[in-house]
Amino acid sequence: MRTENGTPYLYLKRGTLYFSRRINKQLVRVSLKTNDEQAAAYRIAALYPLSNQLKRLGVSGSALVKALRHRVEQLHEESLLAQCPQSVTDDLPAGHRQLFLATPSALPSTDLLPSPVIAPSPTLSTPAAPPTAPLQVFPAAPNPRLVSDTLEEAVEVLSRDTSAENVRKYREAFTEFDLLFPGVHFHDIRPTHASEHQGYLLRIPDRRTVRLPYKRMPIQQVVEQDIPTDLLLSNTTINDRIKRLKALWGWAAEQEMCSGTNPWSGNSLRLEEKPRKRVALRCDDVQELLSSPLFTDETYRSGEHGSRSWWWLIVLGLLTGARIGELTQLTLDDIREVDGALCISINEENGKSVKTAAGVRLVPVHPVLLTLGFEVYLRDLHNQGHLHVLPRPNEADDGPQRASKWFNGHYRNTYLPHWGPAAKSFHSMRHGFTTRALKDLGLHLQQTQAIIGHEPDHMGETKRYAQGQYPVGDLAQLIASFDYGEVDWRGLRGGWEGLKDA
Repeated sequence: MRTENGTPYLYLKRGTLYFSRRINKQLVRVSLKTNDEQAAAYRIAALYPLSNQLKRLGVSGSALVKALRHRVEQLHEESLLAQCPQSVTDDLPAGHRQLFLATPSALPSTDLLPSPVIAPSPTLSTPAAPPTAPLQVFPAAPNPRLVSDTLEEAVEVLSRDTSAENVRKYREAFTEFDLLFPGVHFHDIRPTHASEHQGYLLRIPDRRTVRLPYKRMPIQQVVEQDIPTDLLLSNTTINDRIKRLKALWGWAAEQEMCSGTNPWSGNSLRLEEKPRKRVALRCDDVQELLSSPLFTDETYRSGEHGSRSWWWLIVLGLLTGARIGELTQLTLDDIREVDGALCISINEENGKSVKTAAGVRLVPVHPVLLTLGFEVYLRDLHNQGHLHVLPRPNEADDGPQRASKWFNGHYRNTYLPHWGPAAKSFHSMRHGFTTRALKDLGLHLQQTQAIIGHEPDHMGETKRYAQGQYPVGDLAQLIASFDYGEVDWRGLRGGWEGLKDA
């Protein structure tokens, strides 16, 4: 859309100039609040990239129009300030006077979108932050950049040489902020805005992008919902989001995109974290799990989620005590024979990661795994050209997250719904393995720690363990003596063979 002078996206109707553009099959038309085509062209130059950004973020309809109108209001106010007479600014400090008298193109961007004032939910233990004060006009940074334009670059820099899960968490924290505060420069944000963002995080559900009905709502609508407390992000997760935003602004300061105090560094932003409740699976829980549909129901086993990967994920979790991320990233090369014993090597090779230094370890394969056909399964994977021991979650880059969502989200919540309120999750297998080994069976403490990758409790005896010096034969004997009491594994022999290959 052009006027007679050829300015794109400029529309003239009854003497009024509009920004006019079709976005996602919707004709968007916003008054530019000026009849001067040169000023209109300047405002279009600001609205066009903002509309592109909103389009990429999935903002549409009235929310998109509202955002564009708000930006026009800001540009209009900037032009009025630029025309402010000398008499009005005589009493201002020299730096402020110079700023007010600057031309519109020299003014810094102040395109923070207004957000609704949200009353804190009575169910929240920590109230939402008070609404942000009106955005002040601050001098532009030497290298002003929109937050949205730098996110992928920042994620790449800040998460370099880390796991895919860490990359996901950085991207999630940054994208969430960008959705709630679209179109802002780094130098626009002050501690009051950081507090406001924290207030929004207190109203966002966990797993928002996959949990119905919230995944179908714009995030601005999500934060207005009355969401049950047990579905909200935990304080630990919110603190992690804030920590990652602090790192983002620290990186931006190094690039001269902003200066001064990091808005995310205030102690008031840190929420008190509740101690994580660790619930161990008992032997009867293990029997219940092994009697669930993936192991017993042919309808489920022949359906979408009837996968060999999920079958072996559960069995490996129960008989190794390994973390879900450690199991998900295993490759066929990580299953090795060491001193005559078949072992699972949990390592940091080829981009894999572990939680702590003690996480690098050898776990002898439990005899039950061999009885169930683990070696046959591995040969099948090799013959089919697979790289990973569990191919299904590794169909995308976020393997551990996919595995966690499948078990803790789909499978547990659907087929073991009473486990959720009891705080039983995949990690409960690890906790149950440890509890069973040490408390019920009285197995050797430090050797158990060596198998599960815990930091040693008694450094005198565990210097050898810390250096990986426990003989594999000793660890193999220990794990062979581990059991879940009356749980009968014989009925599961070959149970994976009727499932999908991946």
